[in-house]
Amino acid sequence: MPPPPVSFFLLLTVLISLGASHPGSILPPMEVAKEVYERFTKAINSGNNEEVKKFFIPCFLATGEGYQLANTLAQEVGGYSYSIEYAFYKLVPGPERNVFTINSTIFFRGPHPDYNRKNYEVVMENTFVNPQLEPHAWFIRSMTRKVYPQQKKRKFLLQNQMPNEIAANVLNEFFAAVNYQDIRRLENVVDIKESISSTGMQQLRDLLVFNVFEVRSARFFNDEIQATIVTTNQSTRVKVLFWFVFKNRKEDRMWRISDMKLMFNEYGPPENFIDIL
Repeated sequence: MPPPPVSFFLLLTVLISLGASHPGSILPPMEVAKEVYERFTKAINSGNNEEVKKFFIPCFLATGEGYQLANTLAQEVGGYSYSIEYAFYKLVPGPERNVFTINSTIFFRGPHPDYNRKNYEVVMENTFVNPQLEPHAWFIRSMTRKVYPQQKKRKFLLQNQMPNEIAANVLNEFFAAVNYQDIRRLENVVDIKESISSTGMQQLRDLLVFNVFEVRSARFFNDEIQATIVTTNQSTRVKVLFWFVFKNRKEDRMWRISDMKLMFNEYGPPENFIDIL
């Protein structure tokens, strides 16, 4: 005797239940870090230390270092802009279950005119077996100030530097500002306009986002550095040639971009950078 036919609606119910029970794929670590830091910095900017403490696990706050950090972050970096250098997952073995962590570095940058910079190495953890089911259950298990040696700070000075080295240093900051859409950071390395519009920043990002650059040639010319730069799109591998001019301000001895032109067929006609901004 043949088995009774399975109801279509019963089968559909079973399939839906199975699909709903699947935890799904885990979110990219940078996406998780951005979401956590967005809420974290809002708590810092509020000046409420109790709200800041909610982002740390209790055992970290139980240490003298952790307690002091949580109570001084609002004073140290309140009102600062921030950017994330990197974020990656790591699975830490535990006595009962493995713990998902995200290791990242966050850069806090102060307002004009000083642009004070404070960097921290942060480890976040999620104690759930399937972190993707609890996207808001990430807490900071450690946060350590990252201090760079004096000689490694990004200072674009003239002393004992070759023109290609100066150009590369300024361009590192320029491309980082474009990638993170940090207008204040960009204004610190560009000496063309007093302020940069959000539209100009977006156009720059559309043109240069996630490009890598190579300083093809650079030379001192009077009080300037003139350089040709090749950018490469990491996805399409398309190369574009630019002509940059860098000037040194006597008042602070900092090198900044004073002109940038997009070159066609390695010569002209150039497209004026000022029109973009």
